[in-house]
Amino acid sequence: MTGNKMHTGKTLKVKILFSLGVIIFIAIGINTFIHVQDLKQDYLEAIEWRSATLAQSLRADISSKYNLYGKLADKQLILEAAFLQCKKLYEANRSMHVSFVSIIDESGVILAHNNKFYWNIQITSPQLLASLKKREMVTVVDKEYYHTLIPIIAEKGVFLGAIDVGFPKSMVDEKIWNSFRKAVFLFLLIFLAAFFPVWFFVNRFVTSPITQLVETTSAI
Repeated sequence: MTGNKMHTGKTLKVKILFSLGVIIFIAIGINTFIHVQDLKQDYLEAIEWRSATLAQSLRADISSKYNLYGKLADKQLILEAAFLQCKKLYEANRSMHVSFVSIIDESGVILAHNNKFYWNIQITSPQLLASLKKREMVTVVDKEYYHTLIPIIAEKGVFLGAIDVGFPKSMVDEKIWNSFRKAVFLFLLIFLAAFFPVWFFVNRFVTSPITQLVETTSAI
């Protein structure tokens, strides 16, 4: 009889602790997942900020030239003339993980690039073409690069094209993976730190009184 009572008390304790452990695990796990996603978003926003800062002078120069000299038929020549600036920006920033600087016209043709090999190549990536049509600053991933497209808008809202600043996907993924490992370690640490006080509380104030009540009731 006493053995059954002790078994009942232990079973009840295990059930309560297991249920609370699962709840704590899920809650902290969801919080960790959200934290990692926020970190990824922060990295992408940092890439956009760096790209916009890097391309600011180039975009302003192209817009001013078009406003002064350009006609609709001259857009391509004005964009192609920015090759030296693309190369200069790339050389000045490649040590900070900038992979390329290019200029794409509204149809998706690369008119200027720090590497002449890519001149006059039509972009085929659906993600890049769709982002180009948005005519707003956006960062998309295509194969091994993150592309930040910065629109070039002249007077009267004329869309000339976009400056494309590339960053290696491997660099961002490595940072995210490092943050993920730290987040998992912190998750396990918090889980253990939260579980043991809960175990003590349940054992001291829940299962023990219930076990005593069961024993008293059985005795009565």
